[in-house]
Amino acid sequence: MSLDGKDLTPTTISYRGGAGSVAVNSESDVYVADGNRITRWKLDGSSETIQTGRYIYNVAVPF
Repeated sequence: MSLDGKDLTPTTISYRGGAGSVAVNSESDVYVADGNRITRWKLDGSSETIQTGRYIYNVAVPF
């Protein structure tokens, strides 16, 4: 399915690390916090990680 040329097919993103793992089926970027890192998983399968100054427990939030 697409809208204005953008593929809206849900993408499954699997993440494993730290204290646990998450699997997210999302139509948007997903941010996963683990320890002092936040990883942004993009729909094309790539990701980027930033370091934070404090400890964050595992959480997955689609935006």
